[in-house]
Amino acid sequence: MQVIPQSKKKKWTLQEYYKTPEGVYFEIIHGIKYMAPSPFKIHQQVSRDLSYLLITYTRKYDLGEILQAPLDVVLADDTVVQPDLIYISKDNKLIQGDTIKGTPDALMEIISAGSVKKDREIKMKLYCEAGVPEYWLIEPDHRSVEIYHLENGLYKRYCYAAESGQVTSIAIAGFVLNVGELFPVK
Repeated sequence: MQVIPQSKKKKWTLQEYYKTPEGVYFEIIHGIKYMAPSPFKIHQQVSRDLSYLLITYTRKYDLGEILQAPLDVVLADDTVVQPDLIYISKDNKLIQGDTIKGTPDALMEIISAGSVKKDREIKMKLYCEAGVPEYWLIEPDHRSVEIYHLENGLYKRYCYAAESGQVTSIAIAGFVLNVGELFPVK
């Protein structure tokens, strides 16, 4: 599955984005349109299982809300993304109507072979510039999870685990993920 940036000549805006028909999914980053085919089964399995674990935990401790793609996160007039998972703490009042306008507390991307550059470079830089406090990268192919935390305007890798280790979130207070629980048995 490859992410394809569309023509760099046409600059998309939020207004143009909202004129597209419902059910047509793409993102715009600094005015550039990015399209990708629907995710593979492993991506959806990991998304489902991580969502379940996060929703169960955040509800139990009344911490906030976990939301799933496709859901627009508007970071600027020329930037609308649809992260795989979104965490908004109960103290963060970003939800306006059907979109999120502003900076969520944590964003999670599940990387596929075709989205490595977009997730590791383009979105990491974008989320850092937008001030997203925590960014997760989940790689089913490597059975790994890494969490970056924003420090002094830059992302620093806070924790990493593969196969059977654990990662801990700062944004989702006290949440510890046993990475082995996230990926299907080979």
